[in-house]
Amino acid sequence: MPLFSTAPPVPPQPPSVSQCRSAEGNVIPECATYTFLHQQKSVQARFSGKVVIDLKSDDVLSVAAGGTADVEESAGKSSRRLTVANGKTTWFVDGAERPFDANAKHWLREVLSTMPARPVPPSKPVSTR
Repeated sequence: MPLFSTAPPVPPQPPSVSQCRSAEGNVIPECATYTFLHQQKSVQARFSGKVVIDLKSDDVLSVAAGGTADVEESAGKSSRRLTVANGKTTWFVDGAERPFDANAKHWLREVLSTMPARPVPPSKPVSTR
């Protein structure tokens, strides 16, 4: 009688939080990158400067002058990306710019609610969950 063995399933990659680095490898102060899954889609979020996440507010995310926030979710050819920099918010769905409307804010709230909460001092965005 042949013996069959199967390898155990590979566990999903754990969420990660890391300090941002320049092209030269130097740590960028007040900057963190978060990599995690949201509804089986890959999410990369990068925050620099003073960024406040408030899941209960209408705005969801506020970025102080000089700061930036970039949140991208992707799965295959499908992608959504929000960038906030220099007082301007840009929202892209599958590479096409769209208005940052109520549906986009709902998406952002959902994605940020699953972001890992592990701090990377001093660069973790403030969260008022």
